[in-house]
Formats: sequence, C-alpha cells, structure tokens
Amino acid sequence: MIRVLSLALLFAFLVGCKDTPKQEQQPAQKIRIVSWNLNWFPGRKDNSTEEEAKKHMQEAQKALKELKPDVLLLQEVRDWQAAQMIPCGSSSWMAALKAV
Repeated sequence: MIRVLSLALLFAFLVGCKDTPKQEQQPAQKIRIVSWNLNWFPGRKDNSTEEEAKKHMQEAQKALKELKPDVLLLQEVRDWQAAQMIPCGSSSWMAALKAV
C-alpha cells in the first residue's frame, strides 16, 4: 500500500512538472518532501475512541499546515478514507490519492 501511494505521489508530481525553455535557465527550486509515520492513524491505537481519533486528526492537520509539503508520504494510516481527511493543500497529492 505504501509503495502504491509513493508511486502515485511521484507520478502526480512528475506529471505536474513543466519543461523550462533551454535558452532560459531558471534557478533550482526546493521541493519539500514529508514522509510521516502517523502511528495507527487516526487514534494512535487499534480500536481507538472517536475522541482519540478526532484529536489525532486535528494534530496531523495542524502539523501539515505548518509543514506545507509538496510531496507527502504517509505510513500507518488505517485506510484511504482516513488519508483523504488530512488536508495538505496540494491538489496533486489529492489527485494522486483519488486515482489509486
């Protein structure tokens, strides 16, 4: 599952890249890649309560807003639905997630 998500994210990023004209070289741009093990997301444990899951979700959302990743790789996420609940501000990431 992690490999599929990683490949989908990489594909989405590469598809979104545009070739720069050869006569005009642009300075290199930085790309922020975040790989994050969320530890039983959401809730931090199997069979977590709704309150624990909600708190974990809010913490993850807050952290991602601060990190502003261009590429996001997630580990230990319960399912696709839980992953989709984490907004990261990247339309490429969401497009890749929906395509898989």
